[in-house]
Amino acid sequence: MYQRFGKDSFPFLLQNIESEIIVIDVDLTNEIVSELSENVGRSLMSHGYHKTAANRTALFVEEIALTALDKNKHGKKSVLVEISLFFEDDSVLIIERDSGELFDLTDPDLHIEGISGFILSGLMDAHKEKAYLVTTGYNRNMIRFRRSGEQEEN
Repeated sequence: MYQRFGKDSFPFLLQNIESEIIVIDVDLTNEIVSELSENVGRSLMSHGYHKTAANRTALFVEEIALTALDKNKHGKKSVLVEISLFFEDDSVLIIERDSGELFDLTDPDLHIEGISGFILSGLMDAHKEKAYLVTTGYNRNMIRFRRSGEQEEN
């Protein structure tokens, strides 16, 4: 609503949103994963994030996308993915949505096969500010990255 109609059209609903929002949506394929990751990294660096923080965030996005592809490799339909970047004063909130098989990336007991699943599992264990929001029909994972590179404890 914010992007399509603007903040002035919904002043009560969107009164606290002052951050820039970037949305990237694609049909997920092996070929597009690295481009998606690079776009996220470039977006963070253009907003003043240090290269190390931008690369770490891009790595998360890449591994989430590869894991979603792996979880859906036997599916007959394409997996649609949307990455939303909500830039705030001291952090960026990344919301990943995909239309693939439902799975909670924040679940420490989740069994994911493959190298991407192994890498993502380690990254998710180390990152404190994350959430999986229960939805009907698609995955929605949220991860916050601090500008300084430090994560808050939950």
